[in-house]
Amino acid sequence: MNNSHLLNQRYEIKETLGHGGFTTTYRAFDRESQRECAIKCLSFRKIEDWKTLELFEREAKVLRNLDHPQIPRYLDFFTYETEHDTEFYLVQEYVQGKSLAQLIQEGRHFTEREVLKIASGIARVLEYLHSFSPPLIHRDIKPGNILVSDFKRAFLIDFGSVRDTMLDDIYSSRGMPTIVGTFEYMPIEQAEGRAVPASDIYSLGMTLITVLSHQSPASMDRQNLRIDFRPHVNISPGFAAILDRMVEPDWHHRYQHASELRRDLEGLLGGLRTATAASSKPSFSMKWTAALLSFVLFLALGIGSYRFLSVSKSPVQSEMPVTQLSTPKPSMTPPIPMVSKTPAQPEMPVTQPSTPKPIVTQSMPTVIAQPARPLFSPTPEATPTPQATSTPLPVATPTPYSAPLPKVVRPSTDKIRLDLYRDFSYVPEGWPMGLSVGQTSAGGLSALPYERLLREPNYRSRQVLYGYLPLGNGPDQQISFVLDELDRPNWIAYVDRNNNEDLTDDGGPYHNEGTGIFAVSSSVMIEILTSSGKLTQPYDLWMWVVADQQSARFYARCHYAAKLFIDNRLYDMIAFEQFEHNGLYRESGIWIDLNQDQHLDETREHFSDGDVVSIGSRAFQLELLYP
Repeated sequence: MNNSHLLNQRYEIKETLGHGGFTTTYRAFDRESQRECAIKCLSFRKIEDWKTLELFEREAKVLRNLDHPQIPRYLDFFTYETEHDTEFYLVQEYVQGKSLAQLIQEGRHFTEREVLKIASGIARVLEYLHSFSPPLIHRDIKPGNILVSDFKRAFLIDFGSVRDTMLDDIYSSRGMPTIVGTFEYMPIEQAEGRAVPASDIYSLGMTLITVLSHQSPASMDRQNLRIDFRPHVNISPGFAAILDRMVEPDWHHRYQHASELRRDLEGLLGGLRTATAASSKPSFSMKWTAALLSFVLFLALGIGSYRFLSVSKSPVQSEMPVTQLSTPKPSMTPPIPMVSKTPAQPEMPVTQPSTPKPIVTQSMPTVIAQPARPLFSPTPEATPTPQATSTPLPVATPTPYSAPLPKVVRPSTDKIRLDLYRDFSYVPEGWPMGLSVGQTSAGGLSALPYERLLREPNYRSRQVLYGYLPLGNGPDQQISFVLDELDRPNWIAYVDRNNNEDLTDDGGPYHNEGTGIFAVSSSVMIEILTSSGKLTQPYDLWMWVVADQQSARFYARCHYAAKLFIDNRLYDMIAFEQFEHNGLYRESGIWIDLNQDQHLDETREHFSDGDVVSIGSRAFQLELLYP
């Protein structure tokens, strides 16, 4: 991106701050607020799996609900649509400074007092995050995610891995792993998918050890899973004791609350201040010493008698107070989660943050609400749809699809002949082996339906929008959907998943899962006509509404898989729709993982009908059969 580029007619890009994974971060100038900001960009075309996008959206959702002086403030979230790509932009407050990872790389060494100040500052942030109900767990605290500003203040960044019950329930329902974080800073329970608030405390402890030692925790010896960091650091016994408790392998024996940790850190920091003040306090100056001796001599002469006076001039010393650490309370069972909808207040804030905004927990997440605005004015000829009562709506839950094991194909002497719907097995997952994906426009949107619907639910809006998904090649290639609650920040949708023109038997409406007014994942049934007859196939997809362009788009979250058996070796084969999402796969060709690295090269491992496939010393002509 050109640094002079103007985003969203508002943000002027000044420089590139860095690249991380699939994102690029820029320093920009906001022409509206006349302030600098940081903008993180995620290109849809560059990501390798669905989880990357979900974590990016998760970060935007979480940040919008946070308000703490040591978390860069959320400012904006928007998307930029092109014909073949969608770019997501997260705008935050710009913090002038460097991460601990950068400072370590530059050779910066911190004093114990500096590390204690950083630790107590991040402990306050954790105290705030964990005060939500349910607690927000960062899950990726490491040197690269702690910024130290030019004013020596510590900030916690990168909330893409934050855990909250609502989102993790969705991951679990899809059978997807929820293990995120950075391995060398991750505790055992988090690696097993059971992160708790004490997991963040462990990660912070490992981060502090790295800052103090300039070494990776992974390179240090361990005894009974307990890291032996003491030979690598030069700190007081009190600080070492705090670190010991922070990085206990068993989370029950760690600090259970960030407030406990903060009090111990601040108590030790206060002790260091007292000791420093005492050791730097001067003894009697030479002037006062001389005056005292003169006064003693005067007394001796005036009285006419002499006494030997012994004056002790030892400097005043003050012992460093021993900080009393909070006594851990062992517990063999996890704490019972709170059920209140408002978080507790932090106990002793230095800077009082605003009251945490509770994250509303629904059956499906509501992410980044934008101002509600109808895409169309109501059509005068259209009859208003009766408004339903305020009874809570059920949530659409896709029927789990049990995919069979991939089939094994054995080619003939010189030909690989493949029939997609006979030789491959359906898999309800997108981005197979890192393949990128484009997007397809849905039909609509309109105030009137595109096909005759037999039954419709009682909509809540006076005006709804109709659209359809063009899928399959059978007699009915339109999967209808209806967008409702258009007067609200986040819309809902009814999808004719079984394609029978009845919108009342599909499990209720879908709620927004995305970053705009509406986005959702769905599984529908489509009709495929083949030489062997008609097939009814599932098709998993992600659909979203582009409000500014008055349209809806979607892409595939599914593919077909098989195994190719040649010379006693099995090669993975994938059929995946990258651009034309219609369920036919005609333009897609196939991918063969020739080097068996579980990552497909879109240039060397992609083949179309008629291509020659070279495997070892053998060559095969590829023949692909489509509907």
